[in-house]
Amino acid sequence: MKILIAILVALVAMVICIMPITKLMVQQGIKNKDKEWAPGVVYQAGRIRMRLQQYRSSGQILEKALEVFPKYKDAENAHFWIAICYEKTKRPDEAMKWYKKFVEKYPNHMWVDQAKRRMAMIEGQATPPG
Repeated sequence: MKILIAILVALVAMVICIMPITKLMVQQGIKNKDKEWAPGVVYQAGRIRMRLQQYRSSGQILEKALEVFPKYKDAENAHFWIAICYEKTKRPDEAMKWYKKFVEKYPNHMWVDQAKRRMAMIEGQATPPG
């Protein structure tokens, strides 16, 4: 039991430390946007937050990354990740908007079928007007 508690304390401490680190990553990446390393740092900060299930802030970071670095190699994936973030934060209209952007902009991406399935799932959960 003591080991489990120690592990949980360590994980909480790690999460507490990672949040300000990812914030700093975003700030430095945007401040130094002309540096070769900057886009990767900002995109990774968003992905780290996503892995920690901090979907709201992850989506915001990834949207900022797309705004500042639209041609970065992970830009196409970021569209999908943002949609996931909105879906996880129970904002289906926003999720749908981003899934549609993803499917339209990257029709040959390996995740297109998954995006279409998720869109169908969201549509199936929508309450019909009336």
